[in-house]
Amino acid sequence: MALELAMLTLLAAAAPGPVQPRPKLFALVVGNNQPESASSPELKFADDDALALHHLLLEAGARSVLLARLDDQTRALHPGEVPSSPPSKEALSSAWERLRAELLALAASGQAVELLLFFSGHGDISEGEGYLALEGGRLTRSTLQAMLAASPARRNHVVIDACKAYFAVLGKGPGGSRAPYPGPFATRAAPSLNSGFVLSTSSDGDSHEWERYQAGIFSFEVRSGLRGSADVNGDGRVTYGELGGFLERANAGIINTRFRPDFLVVPPGGSAAGLDEAVLSWPVDSAALELDTTSHLYVETRTGDRLLEVNAGASQAFLLHLPGERPLFIRDASERQERILEGAVRTRLSALPTSRPSVTGKGALHVAFSQLFSRPFDASAVESFALEFALQRRAEPTQHDVRVDLRAAAPFVAGGAALVMFGGIAVGLERSNVNAQTSQRERGLRNDGIAAANVTIGVAGGVAAAALGGWLILALTSPAAPVEVAVLPGAGSLAVVGRW
Repeated sequence: MALELAMLTLLAAAAPGPVQPRPKLFALVVGNNQPESASSPELKFADDDALALHHLLLEAGARSVLLARLDDQTRALHPGEVPSSPPSKEALSSAWERLRAELLALAASGQAVELLLFFSGHGDISEGEGYLALEGGRLTRSTLQAMLAASPARRNHVVIDACKAYFAVLGKGPGGSRAPYPGPFATRAAPSLNSGFVLSTSSDGDSHEWERYQAGIFSFEVRSGLRGSADVNGDGRVTYGELGGFLERANAGIINTRFRPDFLVVPPGGSAAGLDEAVLSWPVDSAALELDTTSHLYVETRTGDRLLEVNAGASQAFLLHLPGERPLFIRDASERQERILEGAVRTRLSALPTSRPSVTGKGALHVAFSQLFSRPFDASAVESFALEFALQRRAEPTQHDVRVDLRAAAPFVAGGAALVMFGGIAVGLERSNVNAQTSQRERGLRNDGIAAANVTIGVAGGVAAAALGGWLILALTSPAAPVEVAVLPGAGSLAVVGRW
């Protein structure tokens, strides 16, 4: 039954809807090689990953702002490239305010707008909260959530390639183990209705970068998918479902889990229906290369920048979106064939002549990463990913917010305690009713009754006050904010302790 329901959910998510106008995409792209402390290694390619995604988004028609400090090697390869600002906390705040103002203006005019936030660099945890390392500061989970909450965009897309980027505290390299952590950047249990997340969750302390790609593995895979390698239906929209299936199939060939890159894709709303939401939409007729044959290949520039990799399954055609520079080199993954793309119009792969390149590579890590993209990608990968996602969502226990129950119960607890308190007062008043004929023994019994009534009044009053105080805290506190309330008994008193 669960399988049938999951299949119905999948079919509903895959059903085509009305064609919507392509929204205007704004992007804030951040790359920071530098760690917070000398104990962490400096990254090599976080700036390259940010720059490469920035270029990709510009090609797709986005308004992209790049925050990065390019290292010597990157500046040598891209001498004319000048980022908007360094990846500092102050620059991020200023860039966000400017972008937000532009988003507000366009949204007010009726234009559909979307926002993409990308970060590549170091991440860690401090004082119970995850964060991403910036120059001279941090982008904390609460700050990121506040940015998303304040975003006027119809959809927010968050792509993070960093240590400890998600629900598990994970490194950005091969090896290691998962450890659950209660403060993620995004949570499956309470996903945002208008924000989706594509996050690396690889484990260990070593950076998950590969010299052969000159990039972070996860970032390169995401860029490959966004350039069309994940677009199984060729409609120019790369959806969360397509990107999830593409990432799953790209890494499936690495048998050793110590080396296998891991990831997590959560669409807006967190349900299988959201998998059909587009992470990126390309302009009509922007594809430059049509893969009309079964191929496992990669495309690189004359300077050796690898743009994408794809392993097209049988009877599966792809339209790849490539930059305008020429020539571009299309190499078979076996390194036995090379094609050169020189024309500006859309070209079929089969129409390009081939030659024989030469390349060598050694080492266990090289052998492991050589299995990336070894399994063909096609529509079945997207269907499998969506089905597994739907089944996982059904299998996950619902995490009910206890504060809702506490807030509903507090008035009843306070009312009951008040009744007990008034009952104690009535008993005390009755017990205090003595006259000259009352015996000493009766007076002693009445005094004991009054003392018991006083204790009852004190405890019931404390419980009523605690319930009303707890209700007030829960009523005034946002459901998204963590609340801790404790009632501590003391000598003849009750104390309410809260943190929110």
